[in-house]
Amino acid sequence: MVRLGVTPDTPPKIIELVDGYFEASIKGKISVAEKLRDNKEYDILLRLLKMESNLGVVERMRALIAEIIPKIVRERLNANEIQGAKDILLMSDQFKHLIQYAHLLGETGGLDQEIARLRGSKSKTDQARYLACLRVQGDVALLREEARRLGDKDTEVLAALLDGDHI
Repeated sequence: MVRLGVTPDTPPKIIELVDGYFEASIKGKISVAEKLRDNKEYDILLRLLKMESNLGVVERMRALIAEIIPKIVRERLNANEIQGAKDILLMSDQFKHLIQYAHLLGETGGLDQEIARLRGSKSKTDQARYLACLRVQGDVALLREEARRLGDKDTEVLAALLDGDHI
């Protein structure tokens, strides 16, 4: 319970949910995760995700978290937990979250360093982050060139349009 962030101030119904999580079936764990989300117990939900080993449960929990990422990020930013907000955004591979991550880097510093770090990566996830960072950086010619190099036709076409090349 300590590793999950459960304290004496935690409401009894949340403690009961967490207790039940460890004894629950796969469907039961997902149900508990949904209830934790509904009760805005995001930190406990995130910690449970880190501890979960069943891939089906992990996948469903990630989907639940993707729905609430803006709320979690807002909480982290309001608490001046910039790195925590970045970490939450990196949990998702959704385009909008990648763009938000790049914007956050642009505002807090580190966008150029992240671009340099991701440039040579062979990982598809890193390549998507790289192109998102280039979009936010605003160098349309470089974005177009890199999208072509990485084989991302959609981004290449978008960059061409932004560059005034309608053909």
